Order: sequence, then structure tokens, then C-alpha cells
Amino acid sequence: MPQHGRCDVDTLGSICRGELTFLRVPTTIKRTQPILSNTKLQSSTIPFLKPVNAKDSILTERVSPLRFRQGSAQLFMTYMDNDETLEAIDEALNILQYDDRARLSRITIESFTSPEGDPELNRDLSQRRAKTLRDEIVNLHPEISDNQFEIISGVEDWQGLRDLVAQSVMPYRDEILDIIDNTDDNSVRKLKLKRLRGGVPYNSLIDLYCPLLRDTCYVHIWFEEKPDMEAMIINDAIENIERNLVDDALELLSTVEYDQRSWNALGTCYLIKGEVSRARHYFVQAVDAGNGDAKSNLLLIGTKETFDLDAN
Repeated sequence: MPQHGRCDVDTLGSICRGELTFLRVPTTIKRTQPILSNTKLQSSTIPFLKPVNAKDSILTERVSPLRFRQGSAQLFMTYMDNDETLEAIDEALNILQYDDRARLSRITIESFTSPEGDPELNRDLSQRRAKTLRDEIVNLHPEISDNQFEIISGVEDWQGLRDLVAQSVMPYRDEILDIIDNTDDNSVRKLKLKRLRGGVPYNSLIDLYCPLLRDTCYVHIWFEEKPDMEAMIINDAIENIERNLVDDALELLSTVEYDQRSWNALGTCYLIKGEVSRARHYFVQAVDAGNGDAKSNLLLIGTKETFDLDAN
């Protein structure tokens, strides 16, 4: 059985004289790793740009907010850091648009309301703000369709309030967090907070933290990477080489010969078939492309030629 990363190949044939027989020379050939998309590489520095399979664990993250003036659904570019945030969103979408190895899955816009205030009025304002932000993004990137947007609006932002309280040193902090964490019904939770310590902590929440939750939207851009079909084909071919199905491997590799990752495998196939000149051609190309395994395999051609001369 071949070892992982190695392929025992009968490149020398049998050179027999008495009991002396040379049967096998091991070539080195490893599985091809998929190429990461540029979007995937850039996402490490863009906090709201995430792979779609991370959605369940990332959606609660609050980064790069867009802020509205109190009571308004109009987005002012010069307000707070809105211009910088929109520029970053535009840059992330440009990266996706010109990336052949990734595609936009969806854009989530979160527009919450603070836990106090009239729920109906807050819900209406929240929805209008989300629509404003969606229209602004479409204005920047008209190629994005409506069905690629996911709007979350009108939800009381208890998670945001909890985060602010947890990061604070306000009086009765732990009692407030206990009520938020262990009361599922929003109306009951709000009633408990109003009754806590005569309403003093609740009034602090209204004055200090709820204003920070009233006027903010968040954007999450989700992408999915396209399959690296070339890597899949090359790895299927390598499996065929290991099973001694060299012609089948060559048939597969011929479809991805333009990909430099195939050259070491192509050289290996031709070395197995005894076509040394063609094997050398592909190994040299692979070495020039930086493939260290091909460099080792290229040395085998010199070994084979030496044995051939000795045999003659």
C-alpha cells in the first residue's frame, strides 16, 4: 500500500541479471489544498464580513453601527461615523463582486428598538430605518437584488441593553442582569426592572443606556465560497494514481492542465508510463512554480537515466 503523500511507481521496469532486480522508485505527490477566496482572506480584517456557515454564532455581534438622529429615518452621511461605515460596507461588497471564488449569500440589516417607549411607534421607525439603509446599499451596488436582503427590525434590543449593563459599573448591575437573563417575557422583564429598588436602576437605564439603543442599525454581509473544482479534480486524479489507474488520472488531469497544481501529478503519470521527456517537462514547470515535491521527483529522472545507462 502506498504511504500518504508518496506513490510507489514502477518507473525503472525490471532490470534483471541473476538475482538483481530493481522494481520500484517512490515519487512524492500530496493532495492539493483548496485555494481560499480573497473574500475569506479579507474577512479577518472586516468584522461584519462573515462566511454564511458562521451565521448562527455571529449574528449577535454588534460592530460598525450606522446611526440615525433621534426620531428620524433619514441617514445623514456626516452624522457620527456613518460615512466611514458605509465606505467599509462598499469596500466589502466590492471585494465580493470581483472575487471569482466567493459569492454574496445575503445581507442582514438589524434595526432594533430600545426596550422603553411605545412598541408600535418604535417598530414603525425601526422598519423605515432598515429600508433606508437597504436603499442606500442598493444605490451603491445595484447588482444586489431585494431577495438578498434579510431585514430584522422592530425587535426590542434586550441583548444590546444587557451588553451595555454588563460592561458598566452601575449600581445594582448584577440584579439587573439577573432579571434580564432569567425572565423570558419582555413585559414581565420590564415590570420587574421598574419595581427593582424603587425604580432607581430602571430610571438609570432609561437615562444612560436606552438612548444608545434607539438610533442604531447594524449590517452583516454573509458570503459563501465557491468549490475549488480544480483541486477536487486533481485530488481525484491522485487517488487514481495511487490505485494504478494512470490513464484515468491523465484523462482527469488533462481538463485542468492550465492549473499549476496539476503539473506534479502530470509528471508522475508520465514517469509511470515511462515517458521521461514529458515527465521532465511537467516536473520542471512544477518546480518553477514552487512545488517542492516536484523537485524531489525530478531527481528520479536522473536516477532512472543512470540505471538505464548501466543496464545497457
